[in-house]
Amino acid sequence: MVELECVRGDDNVYNLSVVRNNAAVNISGAKLWFTAKHDQDDPDTLAVIKLNSVDNPGQISLVDQVHGLASITLKPADTVLLEETALWYDVQMKESTGRVTTIVSGILKITKDVTASVA
Repeated sequence: MVELECVRGDDNVYNLSVVRNNAAVNISGAKLWFTAKHDQDDPDTLAVIKLNSVDNPGQISLVDQVHGLASITLKPADTVLLEETALWYDVQMKESTGRVTTIVSGILKITKDVTASVA
C-alpha cells in the first residue's frame, strides 16, 4: 500500500511506473482507472473521485507507453469540496490483451489548504 497526499483544491500530480517482474510494462493500448472511495466496498458509482485514461485523457496520461510511464493529475475541482479525510484508492490497468492488473493501491490523504484566495 502506498499513501498519497493531496492538498484540497490544488493541482496534485502523481507519476507511475508500471513494472512487472522488475521490467517496465509496455502500456500501449492500455486503459487506466484511478478510483478513490470512502469505503473499499462502495460500488464505483459512489466513488468520490473516478477517472480513466479514455474519458479523462488530460488527467490520466500515458506519458511513455513503451517504458510504462503514466501520470495522474487531480484537478482542483476533484477535491475542493472535500473535507479533510482519508480515502481508499487504487489504479487499475486493462492491457490490450485483456489482462487486468492493480498497479498501486492505498490511502489518499486529503489535507486542508491554508490559503483560500489565490486571486
